[in-house]
Amino acid sequence: MPVSIREVAAKAGVSPSTVSQVLNENFKVNISEVTRDRVRGVAAEMGYRPNQFARSLGRRKTDTIGLMVSAISNPFFADLVEKAERMLFESGYQVFLDSGPAELGSYAEHAKLRGWPVDGVLIWAFPDQTLEHFLASQAIGTPVVYMGYQRSDDGDCVYFDTYAGCRVALVHLKERGYTRVGFISPGEIGNMRASNKIHAYRDFCREAGWEERVVLQKRQEQTRRAGFETGLALAALPAHERPDAVICNNDVIAHGVYFGARRGGLRIPDDLAIVGFDGLEESLYLDIPLTTVVLPCEEMCLKSLAVLQSRLDKTAGPEPQSVRIETPLRIGEST
Repeated sequence: MPVSIREVAAKAGVSPSTVSQVLNENFKVNISEVTRDRVRGVAAEMGYRPNQFARSLGRRKTDTIGLMVSAISNPFFADLVEKAERMLFESGYQVFLDSGPAELGSYAEHAKLRGWPVDGVLIWAFPDQTLEHFLASQAIGTPVVYMGYQRSDDGDCVYFDTYAGCRVALVHLKERGYTRVGFISPGEIGNMRASNKIHAYRDFCREAGWEERVVLQKRQEQTRRAGFETGLALAALPAHERPDAVICNNDVIAHGVYFGARRGGLRIPDDLAIVGFDGLEESLYLDIPLTTVVLPCEEMCLKSLAVLQSRLDKTAGPEPQSVRIETPLRIGEST
């Protein structure tokens, strides 16, 4: 059974109030260092663990950060969660993970974090989504850093420059001699909220004089299955109708396209070149390693935590902080 504060007090020969003041590190109360050491020693010996919720009410601080990331079935987001949690733990925080079903790479709805006290929040969300969409009035006054996308409002953000990353990939394909370059989208262009990749692709096609070849997946989801079915469909097209290269919205889709195209008899990259987005480690280990735009997850987590910490420490100015992260191209053998 859990050890109570009264049991610690009885064994240490002090009042429960003294134990509470010592374990909550209240140095404004006149308690000798000898007594403090004795209370700490007894608490450790008895395995006492404080009630974090009750403790937070007294301190008005929880040392807990909400981490809101959806689609953790995608290895990119699973990696993001792991790296963010590790950095938060190393910085002395507990983590309340609120994951939800994906809607094209972000939340459709949140629920778990609402009502739970946290000092701040890190969230992967679209630019038109705010913390209030998910936490209602609880979001007011709660420091938050938005990850992934650049914002035009007054929110702090750490974002990947996917527009520039997509252009680098397109330049690479053009230099390799590809001219019928397609973009594989998990949803209608109008529904691809804040997709700088789509904008970069369409701008580049116009500048290069290329025909736009947006390939809409039959399954509007970001899964290997959807990519696999798209790869099979591409393989079934006559060669003159098929793109000679495709950029996929993420690596998970690219993996599916890779396996589907090969199952359909295409040679990678001779018949179809493939570029992914995310830079998953798994992409290195395909039989034909994938060319992919790398989204440096660890750098984003590190910088997001730094921005959030500046808000918690009240060292940041009133202006919103917007931190850009470059997205380099990792050239494999699929192009």
